[in-house]
Amino acid sequence: MGSNSIRCGLDKDDIISEIRLSKSADIKKENVYLVVEGPDDIRFFKKFISKNLTLYESFSGKMGVEEIVTLFNDKRVIGVRDKDYQNKPVSAYIFYYDYCCLEIMLAMNNDVFSSVFEEFYGEKKSFVDVRKHVMEALKPYSAVRMLNEKRGWEIPLAAIPVTKCTDSTKLISKEKFFQHVRKFPNTNFDENAVERELNKVWSDEDLCMRTQGHDFLQLFAYICNRNKLKAGKDVGDECIAKCLRSSFNIECLKKTMLYQSIKKFEDKKKLKIWAA
Repeated sequence: MGSNSIRCGLDKDDIISEIRLSKSADIKKENVYLVVEGPDDIRFFKKFISKNLTLYESFSGKMGVEEIVTLFNDKRVIGVRDKDYQNKPVSAYIFYYDYCCLEIMLAMNNDVFSSVFEEFYGEKKSFVDVRKHVMEALKPYSAVRMLNEKRGWEIPLAAIPVTKCTDSTKLISKEKFFQHVRKFPNTNFDENAVERELNKVWSDEDLCMRTQGHDFLQLFAYICNRNKLKAGKDVGDECIAKCLRSSFNIECLKKTMLYQSIKKFEDKKKLKIWAA
């Protein structure tokens, strides 16, 4: 990696100006510019990228990724964003993480998640069963998030962390969650539409595609802390995220659709994006 390969904290105009300047100076047209959503994406990608790739943190999350990439409409300016609930990318130069987002892609790797599970979970259980249980418990959150994005309800769900709605028996209390959602004025929250979604059977694939990563990490951290030995210290969702990222190596990456789709793209366009 080059010394100038990671660029953070720039606003929209600075990112655009810097990419334009670098592209114009790149006579051989070898440089590639990858725009990602935020700091966690930077931390994930930095150990996997080639030395001629510059990594940019978007000025405005996934919308910033889309705005910059579509502005250039150039094979050497690409983006990676969480899929969330989008059906397909707005550009052929934008790629998705596997499943819903980066965190779920990491957690769905059995080697990676089992390692983190053994470190933090306080009981002898199957990591596969616990992982699925957490996703199933989050179904009310996931259903509201999905409909919130698709129907434009504009509910500020970041203001309702998972820990506000935990329950000793069901993990997530739908009733507590709905109570918090109802408090927001001027939204188009349709509780009946959510109930209809919750009454549907979600496959394992549905759970992976609809569970938001930070919800998953928060609830998994909550369970780990509930199960820990009395002498143990609480673990936070950020700590778990760091452990997932650090355990995810190049062999794990090569098994992902993300790697394979970008690898196919770089081969076709004769670019160098991945370091390996």
